[in-house]
Amino acid sequence: MAPDARTVRIDDTARSTPDDSSPTFMRAGWLEPLNDVIPQETWDDFPPSMQPHIDGFLSIEGERYRIPHEFAVGYFFTRKDWLDEKGIASPTSWDEVIEFGKLFTDPATGVWGTTDGLVKPALLSVYVQYLTAQAGGTLFDFDEGTGVALQFLYDMIYTHKIMPETALNDDYTAQNELYFNDKIAFMRQWPFVINAAEERTDWYAPEKLVVSLPPAGSAGGKTWTGGSGWDIPKFAPNPEGAQELIRFLTRADIAIQLARAQSFLGCLRDSIVTALSAENHPLAQYWQLYADADAVVPRAFHPKVAQAQNVVEDMASLFLFGQASLADVMKEGPQLIAELEE
Repeated sequence: MAPDARTVRIDDTARSTPDDSSPTFMRAGWLEPLNDVIPQETWDDFPPSMQPHIDGFLSIEGERYRIPHEFAVGYFFTRKDWLDEKGIASPTSWDEVIEFGKLFTDPATGVWGTTDGLVKPALLSVYVQYLTAQAGGTLFDFDEGTGVALQFLYDMIYTHKIMPETALNDDYTAQNELYFNDKIAFMRQWPFVINAAEERTDWYAPEKLVVSLPPAGSAGGKTWTGGSGWDIPKFAPNPEGAQELIRFLTRADIAIQLARAQSFLGCLRDSIVTALSAENHPLAQYWQLYADADAVVPRAFHPKVAQAQNVVEDMASLFLFGQASLADVMKEGPQLIAELEE
Protein backbone atom coordinates (compact mmCIF):
# COMPACT_ATOMS: atom_id res chain seq x y z
CA MET A 1 0.00 0.00 0.00
CA ALA A 2 1.38 3.39 -0.98
CA PRO A 3 0.67 6.56 1.01
CA ASP A 4 -2.20 8.81 -0.08
CA ALA A 5 -4.13 5.70 -1.21
CA ARG A 6 -7.41 7.55 -1.37
CA THR A 7 -10.19 8.22 -3.82
CA VAL A 8 -10.75 11.86 -4.77
CA ARG A 9 -13.70 12.92 -6.90
CA ILE A 10 -13.41 16.11 -8.90
CA ASP A 11 -16.59 17.90 -9.96
CA ASP A 12 -18.53 14.59 -10.07
CA THR A 13 -16.93 13.80 -13.40
CA ALA A 14 -13.47 12.37 -12.78
CA ARG A 15 -11.68 10.69 -9.90
CA SER A 16 -8.27 10.03 -8.47
CA THR A 17 -8.06 6.38 -7.39
CA PRO A 18 -5.24 4.21 -5.98
CA ASP A 19 -3.61 1.27 -7.71
CA ASP A 20 -5.12 -1.18 -5.23
CA SER A 21 -8.63 -0.66 -6.57
CA SER A 22 -8.06 -0.08 -10.27
CA PRO A 23 -7.72 -3.70 -11.49
CA THR A 24 -11.10 -4.51 -9.97
CA PHE A 25 -12.77 -1.39 -11.37
CA MET A 26 -11.36 -2.00 -14.86
CA ARG A 27 -12.32 -5.67 -15.03
CA ALA A 28 -15.80 -4.96 -13.68
CA GLY A 29 -16.39 -2.57 -16.59
CA TRP A 30 -16.87 0.41 -14.31
CA LEU A 31 -14.41 2.76 -16.07
CA GLU A 32 -14.43 4.59 -19.35
CA PRO A 33 -11.47 3.90 -21.69
CA LEU A 34 -8.97 6.71 -22.16
CA ASN A 35 -7.21 5.70 -25.39
CA ASP A 36 -9.03 8.38 -27.37
CA VAL A 37 -8.85 10.90 -24.53
CA ILE A 38 -5.15 11.11 -23.62
CA PRO A 39 -2.79 11.97 -26.52
CA GLN A 40 0.18 9.70 -27.17
CA GLU A 41 2.64 12.48 -26.38
CA THR A 42 1.39 12.40 -22.79
CA TRP A 43 1.91 8.63 -22.49
CA ASP A 44 5.37 9.05 -24.05
CA ASP A 45 6.23 11.45 -21.21
CA PHE A 46 6.42 8.50 -18.81
CA PRO A 47 9.81 6.74 -18.69
CA PRO A 48 10.02 3.25 -20.24
CA SER A 49 10.61 1.74 -16.79
CA MET A 50 7.02 2.65 -15.88
CA GLN A 51 5.46 0.91 -18.88
CA PRO A 52 4.88 -2.41 -17.07
CA HIS A 53 3.00 -0.50 -14.37
CA ILE A 54 0.86 1.24 -16.98
CA ASP A 55 0.20 -2.06 -18.78
CA GLY A 56 -0.83 -3.78 -15.54
CA PHE A 57 -2.56 -1.36 -13.20
CA LEU A 58 -3.95 1.01 -15.83
CA SER A 59 -4.80 -1.15 -18.84
CA ILE A 60 -6.47 -4.28 -20.12
CA GLU A 61 -5.07 -5.67 -23.38
CA GLY A 62 -3.79 -2.27 -24.47
CA GLU A 63 -6.94 -0.34 -23.56
CA ARG A 64 -6.02 2.26 -20.94
CA TYR A 65 -8.46 3.19 -18.21
CA ARG A 66 -6.36 5.33 -15.83
CA ILE A 67 -3.46 7.71 -16.15
CA PRO A 68 -1.02 8.22 -13.26
CA HIS A 69 -0.69 11.52 -11.47
CA GLU A 70 1.38 10.10 -8.60
CA PHE A 71 4.17 7.57 -8.31
CA ALA A 72 5.03 7.27 -4.64
CA VAL A 73 8.64 6.14 -4.25
CA GLY A 74 10.01 4.43 -1.16
CA TYR A 75 13.24 6.31 -0.48
CA PHE A 76 16.24 5.28 1.60
CA PHE A 77 16.80 7.80 4.39
CA THR A 78 19.93 8.07 6.53
CA ARG A 79 21.14 9.87 9.60
CA LYS A 80 24.06 11.39 7.72
CA ASP A 81 25.24 13.07 10.91
CA TRP A 82 25.64 9.63 12.51
CA LEU A 83 27.31 8.19 9.43
CA ASP A 84 29.76 11.08 9.31
CA GLU A 85 30.70 10.51 12.95
CA LYS A 86 31.60 6.90 12.07
CA GLY A 87 33.45 7.97 8.93
CA ILE A 88 31.19 5.92 6.66
CA ALA A 89 28.83 6.65 3.79
CA SER A 90 25.30 5.43 3.23
CA PRO A 91 25.29 1.63 2.80
CA THR A 92 25.37 0.67 -0.85
CA SER A 93 24.86 -3.09 -0.51
CA TRP A 94 23.09 -5.61 1.68
CA ASP A 95 26.45 -6.57 3.16
CA GLU A 96 27.02 -2.96 4.19
CA VAL A 97 23.49 -2.75 5.62
CA ILE A 98 24.49 -5.53 8.00
CA GLU A 99 28.01 -4.22 8.63
CA PHE A 100 26.97 -0.61 9.21
CA GLY A 101 23.81 -1.60 11.05
CA LYS A 102 25.89 -3.42 13.66
CA LEU A 103 27.93 -0.28 14.23
CA PHE A 104 24.85 1.52 15.51
CA THR A 105 22.73 -1.22 17.05
CA ASP A 106 22.57 -1.16 20.84
CA PRO A 107 19.50 -3.01 22.18
CA ALA A 108 20.26 -1.78 25.70
CA THR A 109 19.48 1.78 24.61
CA GLY A 110 16.92 0.83 21.97
CA VAL A 111 19.06 2.00 19.06
CA TRP A 112 18.94 -0.04 15.84
CA GLY A 113 20.61 -0.01 12.48
CA THR A 114 17.33 0.00 10.60
CA THR A 115 13.61 -0.67 10.86
CA ASP A 116 10.35 -0.44 8.95
CA GLY A 117 6.62 -0.62 9.58
CA LEU A 118 5.84 -4.30 9.01
CA VAL A 119 2.45 -4.75 10.60
CA LYS A 120 -0.29 -6.59 8.74
CA PRO A 121 -2.33 -5.84 6.72
CA ALA A 122 -0.69 -3.96 3.86
CA LEU A 123 2.61 -2.77 5.34
CA LEU A 124 4.58 -6.03 5.52
CA SER A 125 4.10 -6.65 1.80
CA VAL A 126 5.51 -3.16 1.04
CA TYR A 127 8.86 -3.99 2.58
CA VAL A 128 9.00 -7.55 1.25
CA GLN A 129 8.39 -6.17 -2.23
CA TYR A 130 11.14 -3.57 -1.68
CA LEU A 131 13.67 -6.29 -0.81
CA THR A 132 12.38 -8.59 -3.56
CA ALA A 133 13.08 -5.87 -6.15
CA GLN A 134 16.66 -5.65 -4.88
CA ALA A 135 16.97 -9.44 -5.08
CA GLY A 136 15.66 -9.54 -8.67
CA GLY A 137 12.50 -11.44 -7.82
CA THR A 138 8.87 -11.21 -8.88
CA LEU A 139 6.87 -10.96 -5.68
CA PHE A 140 3.73 -12.91 -6.51
CA ASP A 141 5.68 -15.71 -8.20
CA PHE A 142 7.34 -16.68 -4.93
CA ASP A 143 10.48 -17.16 -6.99
CA GLU A 144 14.09 -17.38 -5.89
CA GLY A 145 14.40 -13.63 -5.45
CA THR A 146 11.34 -13.57 -3.18
CA GLY A 147 12.89 -16.29 -1.05
CA VAL A 148 16.19 -14.41 -0.83
CA ALA A 149 14.32 -11.27 0.26
CA LEU A 150 12.41 -13.11 2.99
CA GLN A 151 15.60 -14.71 4.27
CA PHE A 152 17.40 -11.34 4.35
CA LEU A 153 14.55 -9.77 6.32
CA TYR A 154 14.64 -12.70 8.76
CA ASP A 155 18.41 -12.34 9.12
CA MET A 156 18.23 -8.61 9.81
CA ILE A 157 15.84 -9.29 12.68
CA TYR A 158 17.04 -12.57 14.16
CA THR A 159 20.54 -13.41 12.88
CA HIS A 160 22.27 -10.03 12.80
CA LYS A 161 19.79 -8.29 15.11
CA ILE A 162 20.03 -4.88 13.45
CA MET A 163 16.23 -4.51 13.16
CA PRO A 164 13.93 -4.77 16.20
CA GLU A 165 11.50 -7.68 16.39
CA THR A 166 8.86 -5.11 17.31
CA ALA A 167 9.00 -3.86 13.71
CA LEU A 168 6.66 -6.74 12.86
CA ASN A 169 3.97 -5.00 14.93
CA ASP A 170 4.83 -1.40 13.99
CA ASP A 171 2.97 0.86 11.60
CA TYR A 172 4.56 3.84 9.89
CA THR A 173 3.78 6.17 12.79
CA ALA A 174 5.70 3.92 15.16
CA GLN A 175 8.54 3.61 12.64
CA ASN A 176 8.84 7.37 12.29
CA GLU A 177 8.72 7.89 16.05
CA LEU A 178 11.73 5.63 16.46
CA TYR A 179 13.60 7.64 13.86
CA PHE A 180 12.61 11.00 15.31
CA ASN A 181 13.68 9.81 18.77
CA ASP A 182 17.20 9.06 17.55
CA LYS A 183 16.83 5.28 17.56
CA ILE A 184 17.42 4.44 13.87
CA ALA A 185 20.45 4.98 11.63
CA PHE A 186 18.82 4.40 8.23
CA MET A 187 15.52 3.20 6.83
CA ARG A 188 13.22 2.88 3.84
CA GLN A 189 10.17 5.12 4.04
CA TRP A 190 7.63 6.93 1.89
CA PRO A 191 8.29 10.65 1.27
CA PHE A 192 5.62 11.80 3.71
CA VAL A 193 8.26 11.35 6.42
CA ILE A 194 9.98 14.49 5.08
CA ASN A 195 7.07 16.75 6.02
CA ALA A 196 6.62 14.92 9.31
CA ALA A 197 10.29 15.45 10.15
CA GLU A 198 10.31 19.13 9.24
CA GLU A 199 7.37 19.67 11.60
CA ARG A 200 9.60 18.48 14.47
CA THR A 201 11.26 21.88 14.62
CA ASP A 202 13.00 21.08 17.92
CA TRP A 203 14.62 18.00 16.35
CA TYR A 204 14.90 18.48 12.60
CA ALA A 205 18.09 19.33 10.77
CA PRO A 206 18.75 18.49 7.10
CA GLU A 207 21.61 16.11 7.93
CA LYS A 208 19.24 14.00 10.04
CA LEU A 209 17.11 12.95 7.06
CA VAL A 210 19.18 12.54 3.91
CA VAL A 211 17.96 10.62 0.86
CA SER A 212 20.45 8.12 -0.56
CA LEU A 213 20.13 5.41 -3.18
CA PRO A 214 18.79 2.09 -1.93
CA PRO A 215 21.31 -0.58 -0.92
CA ALA A 216 21.90 -3.19 -3.60
CA GLY A 217 20.99 -6.81 -3.49
CA SER A 218 21.95 -9.14 -6.33
CA ALA A 219 19.78 -7.13 -8.76
CA GLY A 220 21.12 -3.74 -7.71
CA GLY A 221 19.83 -0.87 -5.62
CA LYS A 222 16.10 -0.87 -6.31
CA THR A 223 12.89 0.45 -4.89
CA TRP A 224 9.36 0.13 -6.22
CA THR A 225 6.73 2.68 -7.00
CA GLY A 226 2.98 2.77 -7.20
CA GLY A 227 0.37 5.37 -6.57
CA SER A 228 -2.78 6.99 -7.86
CA GLY A 229 -4.24 8.02 -11.17
CA TRP A 230 -7.12 9.80 -12.86
CA ASP A 231 -10.05 7.80 -14.23
CA ILE A 232 -13.62 8.35 -15.42
CA PRO A 233 -16.37 6.15 -13.96
CA LYS A 234 -19.05 4.81 -16.28
CA PHE A 235 -21.64 6.54 -14.10
CA ALA A 236 -20.06 9.98 -14.45
CA PRO A 237 -22.87 12.48 -15.01
CA ASN A 238 -20.78 14.51 -17.44
CA PRO A 239 -18.37 12.16 -19.27
CA GLU A 240 -17.45 14.73 -21.92
CA GLY A 241 -16.52 17.20 -19.20
CA ALA A 242 -14.53 14.50 -17.43
CA GLN A 243 -12.57 13.79 -20.60
CA GLU A 244 -11.77 17.46 -21.07
CA LEU A 245 -10.77 17.79 -17.41
CA ILE A 246 -8.38 14.82 -17.50
CA ARG A 247 -6.84 16.01 -20.76
CA PHE A 248 -6.23 19.36 -19.07
CA LEU A 249 -4.88 17.96 -15.78
CA THR A 250 -2.42 15.65 -17.55
CA ARG A 251 -1.11 18.22 -20.02
CA ALA A 252 2.61 18.61 -19.37
CA ASP A 253 2.53 22.31 -18.44
CA ILE A 254 -0.41 21.80 -16.06
CA ALA A 255 1.00 18.59 -14.56
CA ILE A 256 4.21 20.49 -13.75
CA GLN A 257 2.25 23.19 -11.93
CA LEU A 258 0.27 20.61 -9.95
CA ALA A 259 3.41 18.70 -8.96
CA ARG A 260 5.09 21.92 -7.89
CA ALA A 261 2.19 22.70 -5.56
CA GLN A 262 1.49 19.22 -4.17
CA SER A 263 3.66 16.11 -4.27
CA PHE A 264 0.52 13.91 -4.36
CA LEU A 265 0.01 15.35 -7.86
CA GLY A 266 3.52 14.65 -9.09
CA CYS A 267 5.19 11.58 -10.55
CA LEU A 268 8.02 10.23 -12.66
CA ARG A 269 7.16 12.02 -15.88
CA ASP A 270 10.12 13.33 -17.84
CA SER A 271 8.65 16.81 -18.15
CA ILE A 272 7.93 17.08 -14.41
CA VAL A 273 11.31 15.77 -13.30
CA THR A 274 13.20 17.99 -15.73
CA ALA A 275 11.30 21.16 -14.90
CA LEU A 276 11.25 20.80 -11.12
CA SER A 277 14.81 19.54 -10.87
CA ALA A 278 15.93 22.75 -12.58
CA GLU A 279 14.13 24.63 -9.80
CA ASN A 280 15.90 22.58 -7.09
CA HIS A 281 12.57 21.22 -5.92
CA PRO A 282 13.54 18.66 -3.22
CA LEU A 283 11.31 15.79 -4.31
CA ALA A 284 12.17 16.32 -7.96
CA GLN A 285 15.85 16.08 -7.06
CA TYR A 286 15.17 12.74 -5.41
CA TRP A 287 13.15 11.57 -8.41
CA GLN A 288 16.05 12.55 -10.66
CA LEU A 289 18.59 10.82 -8.41
CA TYR A 290 16.62 7.59 -8.49
CA ALA A 291 15.74 7.85 -12.18
CA ASP A 292 19.37 8.45 -13.19
CA ALA A 293 20.41 5.36 -11.22
CA ASP A 294 17.62 3.23 -12.74
CA ALA A 295 16.59 2.53 -9.16
CA VAL A 296 12.82 2.52 -9.59
CA VAL A 297 10.84 -0.55 -10.64
CA PRO A 298 7.06 -0.80 -11.07
CA ARG A 299 4.84 -2.26 -8.40
CA ALA A 300 4.29 -6.01 -8.71
CA PHE A 301 1.02 -6.62 -10.54
CA HIS A 302 -1.75 -9.13 -9.99
CA PRO A 303 -5.37 -8.75 -11.16
CA LYS A 304 -6.42 -9.36 -7.53
CA VAL A 305 -3.58 -7.35 -6.05
CA ALA A 306 -5.05 -6.90 -2.56
CA GLN A 307 -5.67 -10.63 -2.15
CA ALA A 308 -2.24 -11.47 -3.58
CA GLN A 309 -0.59 -9.11 -1.09
CA ASN A 310 -2.49 -10.84 1.72
CA VAL A 311 -1.03 -14.16 0.58
CA VAL A 312 2.49 -12.70 0.65
CA GLU A 313 1.93 -11.26 4.12
CA ASP A 314 0.44 -14.47 5.51
CA MET A 315 3.33 -16.54 4.17
CA ALA A 316 5.95 -14.02 5.29
CA SER A 317 4.45 -13.89 8.78
CA LEU A 318 4.52 -17.65 9.15
CA PHE A 319 8.21 -17.63 8.33
CA LEU A 320 9.18 -14.53 10.32
CA PHE A 321 7.33 -15.72 13.43
CA GLY A 322 8.91 -19.18 13.22
CA GLN A 323 5.71 -21.02 12.39
CA ALA A 324 6.87 -22.38 9.02
CA SER A 325 10.13 -22.97 7.23
CA LEU A 326 11.11 -20.88 4.25
CA ALA A 327 10.90 -24.00 2.07
CA ASP A 328 7.31 -24.61 3.16
CA VAL A 329 6.37 -20.97 2.57
CA MET A 330 7.91 -21.00 -0.89
CA LYS A 331 5.94 -24.14 -1.72
CA GLU A 332 2.57 -23.05 -0.35
CA GLY A 333 2.70 -19.43 -1.53
CA PRO A 334 2.47 -20.16 -5.28
CA GLN A 335 -0.38 -22.58 -4.65
CA LEU A 336 -2.37 -19.91 -2.84
CA ILE A 337 -1.64 -17.36 -5.58
CA ALA A 338 -2.80 -19.87 -8.21
CA GLU A 339 -6.10 -20.32 -6.31
CA LEU A 340 -6.78 -16.60 -6.72
CA GLU A 341 -6.81 -17.10 -10.49
CA GLU A 342 -9.37 -19.91 -10.48
